[in-house]
Amino acid sequence: VIKRYPVDDAVERADGSVEARFPVASDRWLERLLLRLGGAVEVVEPTDWRDRAAAVAARVLVAYEA
Repeated sequence: VIKRYPVDDAVERADGSVEARFPVASDRWLERLLLRLGGAVEVVEPTDWRDRAAAVAARVLVAYEA
């Protein structure tokens, strides 16, 4: 992901994961990125985006359960 998108900062962790900061052009762009990455991503901050990421995932699940 950090090779495909502009990144403000990225740090590789000892466990092989990467913590990265991305400039966000729009809410919709970030929602699409989160959906694309699925379980391979965790929103750390801002905390309101953690809630938003969970809401986006819930909407997708509801759509597929219907």
